[in-house]
Amino acid sequence: MPLIDAISEGAKGRQVDFLIDKFTFSAAIVFTAVLKHCLGERLALIGEEMGDGLTFFAEGGTIDLSFSGATVWYSTAFHDWAAGRIDETAPVEIAERIVPIGTLEPDRVWVAPSEDVETLDRFCGEVLGSLNASTNSSEVRAADLGPSNNATRWIKGRLDEAAPRQW
Repeated sequence: MPLIDAISEGAKGRQVDFLIDKFTFSAAIVFTAVLKHCLGERLALIGEEMGDGLTFFAEGGTIDLSFSGATVWYSTAFHDWAAGRIDETAPVEIAERIVPIGTLEPDRVWVAPSEDVETLDRFCGEVLGSLNASTNSSEVRAADLGPSNNATRWIKGRLDEAAPRQW
């Protein structure tokens, strides 16, 4: 997996923070599991509980329902990233890479409190700012985040301050 290889190579001896959330499913879980296997304790999962567990079905196909005309997706390939188990339904490329990862719980829990754009903007700024802080804190909340800022400008400013960076 070229991206995992590049991250692993570029992160030698360094901590990697990886964002996950309730929309992390299927291929994103596979990617997270393999990355965790490669980086071990150097990978910190940041965010909220993932949208699916580590045992699931993926890959498959579609069928058209005759009465409604709706197309339905079905999944047939078994994945168990917790125990590193597969069965005959797993594609070869998955079977060759599956590893027993145990759990993939967030190391630091960050949950956005609102759909309001300004609140999310402040929250994102706080989250990104705390990535440079100590990882001893297990949770960040969005209360009292200070004056509104633009997360994009804030991120760019932080990257400019840290330049040059090797990714």
